[in-house]
Amino acid sequence: MMTALLLAGSAANAETVPTASDGSPGSRPEQQTLLGGDFEHGGYGGPSATYSRMLGSNVLLVGGRGAWLLDGRFGVGGAVNGLIPTQSAYPLRTGERYDLRLGYGGLWLEYVFTPHRVLHSTVGVLLGGGWLGRRHGEFPGEETLGFDALFAVEPTVTTEVNVLSFFRVGAGISYRYLGGVDLEGLKSSDLSNFAGTLFFKFGSF
Repeated sequence: MMTALLLAGSAANAETVPTASDGSPGSRPEQQTLLGGDFEHGGYGGPSATYSRMLGSNVLLVGGRGAWLLDGRFGVGGAVNGLIPTQSAYPLRTGERYDLRLGYGGLWLEYVFTPHRVLHSTVGVLLGGGWLGRRHGEFPGEETLGFDALFAVEPTVTTEVNVLSFFRVGAGISYRYLGGVDLEGLKSSDLSNFAGTLFFKFGSF
């Protein structure tokens, strides 16, 4: 009697368990992926203009940044900045003046807080490197006074506005650290400073 009951229960369970070949919706678990599911993907790019100070002088840097956006919040991309030279702006120890050439860029990482709101904030950091040169004379190539490579770290806090569904404008404050400077008469603290940036983003958010 007991054996008959056990055989009957096993048969009933076998009828309710789906198999890989029965074609039922629950026959196979859904595949899980790292970047699948309900995540939204987008991206942006655009120009930027930065005011700062170097060697006691006001300077302007222009550049751009772009990133791939994951779920509208996490950005991974790149950013570049270049110094607009001010002719004969920086004095040498001899009293002569020279032009400074500077460019840097690298990996750009960003997090956007409440991107659906018209006014929101972001935090980001640039990690990379660049080059530094200086020249004396009125004409390009007249006299090169030195060239050097450097590394760059620039954390940024920004506030931006959703102007249109594909266009955002913002302003931010950053601290630019340029290390590895090895030119006579120059050090990292001469080029590292706080900065204010105006930027524009065009893309799919």
